[in-house]
Amino acid sequence: MRGVKPTDLLVNRSAAQRGPGQSSKQTSECIRTINRAIVPAALARSELPSDATLAETLQVGERTVRAVRLDLLGLNRHELKGWCRKSRSSQDVARPAERELICVTPFAGVWLLVPQLLASGLVKTADQLKIIGRTRVRGLQVVLTLMAWAALGFQCLYHVDDFRDWADMGLALFTGALHLWSDTTLWRWVHGLTPDSAAAFYRVPVGRVLGQPGSRGRFSLDDHAVPSFTQLKPRRLGKTRVPTRGRSYPAFRLYAPFDLDLGRFAGVIVRKAREALSQTVPAALAELRLLRHHAGVAEPDQVRLILDRGAYKGRLFETLMDAPKVSFIAMARATQVNVRQWEALTDSDFQPYQPAGDDNPNLKLGLAHTRIKDCRHPIPSVVIRDDTPNTKQRWRVLFYKNPPGRRPRREAIDAEYRQRQNHEMGFA
Repeated sequence: MRGVKPTDLLVNRSAAQRGPGQSSKQTSECIRTINRAIVPAALARSELPSDATLAETLQVGERTVRAVRLDLLGLNRHELKGWCRKSRSSQDVARPAERELICVTPFAGVWLLVPQLLASGLVKTADQLKIIGRTRVRGLQVVLTLMAWAALGFQCLYHVDDFRDWADMGLALFTGALHLWSDTTLWRWVHGLTPDSAAAFYRVPVGRVLGQPGSRGRFSLDDHAVPSFTQLKPRRLGKTRVPTRGRSYPAFRLYAPFDLDLGRFAGVIVRKAREALSQTVPAALAELRLLRHHAGVAEPDQVRLILDRGAYKGRLFETLMDAPKVSFIAMARATQVNVRQWEALTDSDFQPYQPAGDDNPNLKLGLAHTRIKDCRHPIPSVVIRDDTPNTKQRWRVLFYKNPPGRRPRREAIDAEYRQRQNHEMGFA
C-alpha cells in the first residue's frame, strides 16, 4: 500500500522560498510604518496610500504589505473609505453651539460664591498669577481650589488628598477643571509664586472694593487668631490661645480691616501670634492709605479707625492724635488711674442715655478728657456710666478724635462704635 508523502514542490513557484534562518519581512518597523501611513490619512480624510506604494517604500513585497494591513492591523481599505465618506457627510449636519453637562453634587453650596467672585474681579486677576517654572495649571484654577478647600473646612495643604479623593464632578467644575488638583500642585503654586504677581493679585480686588462710591474711609481693625497646625520646631510664629479651640496653638494673627460703609473686608495683614493690635495699627494705617491711593479715591490719606481695647497704648494714641488726617474711636481700659479720673466727674456732667436696642434705664452719658501713660495729650472721651446696683462693668469709655471740620454728638460717637459689631459678624 502506497503512503502519501509530503512534497517538496512549491505550490506557487513564483514566490521566493525562505531559506534557513531568514528573518520575517513583517518586522515591527514595517508594521509601524504601514500603520502611520494609513491611519493619519484616514483621519485627515485624504487619499489612502496604495499597497504598491508602501511596498516600494519599505522594499518588501506587495503581498507582505497587504498581509500586515489586513491580518495584523485590521485596516480594511473599503471600510476605511466608507468611514471617511460617512464622516464627511456628518460635517454637513449642524451641531449645537453649546453642550450641557448635568451632574449631581453634594457641594452645590460653593456655587453660591460665583456671583461674588465675578463682582470682585477675581477671575481676571487670578490669571495674572505666575510661578517660577512651567505649569499647565492656571492661576484661577488654583485660587478656586483653595477657596473651595477653605469653605469646606480643610486646614492644611497635605489634607487636600482627602479633598481630592472625593472625586466629585460638581466640585471639580467649580475649580475650573474636570478633576481636582493634587496637594503637590497646590504646594508648588503657593511656594513658587512670584512676588510681583502676588502683590498685583492682592491689590487689584481690594482696590475695586475701596474704589466703590459708598466708601467714606471708615475702617474697623481687629485681629483673628488662626492656628497653623505645624509640627516644625522651633516655632517661628509662636503660640497663643485660639478662641475657637479654647487652648494654645502655634498660630498667626490676621488683621483684616473692615469697611463699615460697604460691609466688606479691605485687605489683610499677617503678624506673629503674640503681636498685639496696638503694634499693628501703624502698619495697617499705612496699608490702607496705600490701597486707597491705588484705588484712586479722593483724599486717600484721610482715614477713620474704629479700634477695640487691643489698641490701648499711650504711644499709639499720641501718634494718632498728632496725625493730621487720621481720626479714630477706641475703647478705653478701666485702669485704676482712669477710673479715678472718671469718678471725679460730677452728676451735672452726665445726662440720661438710652441707646437703640438697649433697655437698661440706668445709663448715663457724659464728656471728659482722660490722661493716660505715655501720651502727652489729654484724650477726648465719651464716658458711659451704668448706675445699676452691683453691676460688674460700671464704666464704658470711648476715646475719640473727630475728623477735620466735624464735631459729632456724643450719642453719634457711641452709635458709630457699635457698628463695629458688623466686623465681628464678618469673622463669624
